[in-house]
Amino acid sequence: MNNNRERETSSYLKILKADGEKFLKLMRQHARGKSILDPTRKVLREENHLLFPLKNDSPVLPLFLQKLEKAMLCQVVKRENVFADRPQFRTLKEAMEQVFPVPYMESLPRSYDIIGSIIIIEFDRIENIAPRDREWFKQEVTKFLIQKHGKVETVYEKAGKVEGTYRLRNLNLLLGKDASETLYKENGCFFKLDVKKTYFNPRLNHERKRIASLPYKRNELIVDLFAGVGPFSIQIAKNHEVTIHAFDINPVAHDYLKQNIQLNSLKGTVIPHHLNVKELILRKSSLGTALYHKIDRILMNLPEKSLEFMDVACFLIKKEGIIHDYQICERPHSVQEAIENLKIALVRNGCSLKKILNSRIVKHYSPKADLIAIDASIKSTIQDG
Repeated sequence: MNNNRERETSSYLKILKADGEKFLKLMRQHARGKSILDPTRKVLREENHLLFPLKNDSPVLPLFLQKLEKAMLCQVVKRENVFADRPQFRTLKEAMEQVFPVPYMESLPRSYDIIGSIIIIEFDRIENIAPRDREWFKQEVTKFLIQKHGKVETVYEKAGKVEGTYRLRNLNLLLGKDASETLYKENGCFFKLDVKKTYFNPRLNHERKRIASLPYKRNELIVDLFAGVGPFSIQIAKNHEVTIHAFDINPVAHDYLKQNIQLNSLKGTVIPHHLNVKELILRKSSLGTALYHKIDRILMNLPEKSLEFMDVACFLIKKEGIIHDYQICERPHSVQEAIENLKIALVRNGCSLKKILNSRIVKHYSPKADLIAIDASIKSTIQDG
């Protein structure tokens, strides 16, 4: 750090320590989402006072100070700079305002995923950046993310859509080491996975928690048709004494599923299967025969194609049971469309809808479509024998 820069003075807001919480609350209420504090400098302490470093160029600072003076004792004072070892920017936007010209700010990624020691980011508005500046733009964003998230060692850029039988996406290394295997923690469970060789969506963490928190009968028999590395199955079995048959067609995902079963302490039992679940309904399938009309509950987390596997679900489900179906449907009536799709698919495969237990938008999937979750009680209309 430049010593002359350290000795320079800047503006600080001096308040009583006892008013610290009140100040932060007022700032959130009245600063209208704009930062009035300088994240590159530390908050100072003087006896019974706190000194917050001010951003003098903040457009909302003058009006905020007027309001603050009516609420508490405060004073703007000059002090020597004490810079933070790592600037405490709250958001990517806040940090990049110090780096990029205003027109480039519209091209910042709107979100990114953190999976263990890996960040995966998408630059889907890069066309607004001059071609000669695009690599610099990406590197500046990436350097900040690694600095902000201390445990991150690798940043990948999305380089294509999720596609193929295994639902994989091409990733390009932006910064760090090219190590695509990581250990990820979610809702108290650990998952080892390879982000290049398996499908995993961390944005479903709340949905997985919801499903794992539902009431389950003791010894309930469950099938997870598209288990991947096990995030649904393992979280359910961690909380409930159930038996889950977890299937995946990807041999790499299946191997990680087996490892993740061992990584976690489970109340229930997860039985991993490397299999295309369509094979369960073939006459030669001994496993399919053993599970025929024995299953209490079925998870169908393959939103692009779940309805194509309704024949498997209706083959496995008991006379009455529960399915958790995921679909991608267009707005504005995405939930209603998903329910109608489910009704039609059930009837075509020898089942009927008894009751919708829950239906919801899990998240926006694209500008025009939503990811929909439906929890449904269904009945088999097939007469045995």
